[in-house]
Amino acid sequence: SYRNGKGYNRSFYEALRPLISTAILFISSTWWALASPHMVLQKQPRIFLMAVGTTFSNIACRLIVAQMTSTRSDGINTLLYMFVPIQLMSVYGVFMEKTEFFVLFLYTAIVILAHLHYGCCVVSFIIYIYIYLWEEL
Repeated sequence: SYRNGKGYNRSFYEALRPLISTAILFISSTWWALASPHMVLQKQPRIFLMAVGTTFSNIACRLIVAQMTSTRSDGINTLLYMFVPIQLMSVYGVFMEKTEFFVLFLYTAIVILAHLHYGCCVVSFIIYIYIYLWEEL
């Protein structure tokens, strides 16, 4: 498509832009799981995987919506602005064990609520557009 001049003709950076959030999430979560002084993955596997999975789901849903609406995707997902500092403080031993698990539980709750909020807003906007389009016809 680049040779023919058809398609999006994105630059190399713009083509790789959707991978930035995913790469940051997987690198930092793997580092946290392997280097946690309190063995977060062994002691709280369900909560850890729920946090990482819901964060990835939010990233993927935002990429899908950006693709469907032909808009530019986010460079870095806003949930990573909370995840990476928590991960760094955990790996470098700032947290005690109970504090690390409490912060992980709190982050998981925030991520789940943020993901539900995003889904509800997308659905309500789609319903609004659908009703608005049918009123015009």
